[in-house]
Amino acid sequence: SLVLVIAMVLSSMSFAFAAKFEDVTGDYEEAINTLVSLGVVTGYEDGTYRPERTVTRAEMAKLIVEILGYGDLVAGSKSNFTDTQGHWADPWIALAAGRGLVVGTGDGKFTPDRQVSYDEAITMVVRALGYTDNSNELKGMTWPTNFKVKAAELDLLDGVKTVAGGADRGGVAQLLFNALDAILVTVDT
Repeated sequence: SLVLVIAMVLSSMSFAFAAKFEDVTGDYEEAINTLVSLGVVTGYEDGTYRPERTVTRAEMAKLIVEILGYGDLVAGSKSNFTDTQGHWADPWIALAAGRGLVVGTGDGKFTPDRQVSYDEAITMVVRALGYTDNSNELKGMTWPTNFKVKAAELDLLDGVKTVAGGADRGGVAQLLFNALDAILVTVDT
């Protein structure tokens, strides 16, 4: 379904109108401009994108929901996490959690304003492609190795400069851009 949604969106849009950010050249430029054209990411009012800025867990949940084309379905959604009630991203977190794309951090919390690590971001994107924690392809290894190996097999990490600490907006954009061409999970039983 992800491929169908992306194909429909791409066929109805022209990339000639992609925003040009003054702080985005070279690395991640194609990824960012494509995701802006698809309405998945936006820049700031001052004409910048700030690719080096770290993404929060709440922002990542929203990005995953938006790239899957579920953004219009979040209205009225409320999560069960105690620390997201009243948070601007609670509807996106609720939908992402309900689809099994994100999980909490324990004790009924999500920690929405904490930086998302590359391990978490990679896991969310691989899950969005249909690979669940129980997929045969992910068994036999522990987290995050299982999701990182699958991401590498799917070429999701091509051009992504993963660094220690939080995942940055440029790297996350490249990760999501790579997912546009990735192979979705197939279920045969």
